[in-house]
Amino acid sequence: LYSSPYEVVIGPGIRMIYDLASWDEARVVLSTGNSGNIGSPRFRDPAGLWAEGRYHFLRFSQGAARVGPVDRWTPTGGAR
Repeated sequence: LYSSPYEVVIGPGIRMIYDLASWDEARVVLSTGNSGNIGSPRFRDPAGLWAEGRYHFLRFSQGAARVGPVDRWTPTGGAR
């Protein structure tokens, strides 16, 4: 949706690029983080990537997952 003159009021929340010939080159960025919850302290973490047109790689093969940069998240309990 938009209003005059061309002011964008909504837009996509996720961008993905998939090369079906090379799954390990897949890329993704979420504009509002995984939860999309505006109250989350992590809500704006990916905003810089989104604005700059950068992405996270998705590693599908075991070899690529072992070689590429990896972020690890360890659950610590809390709300269920």
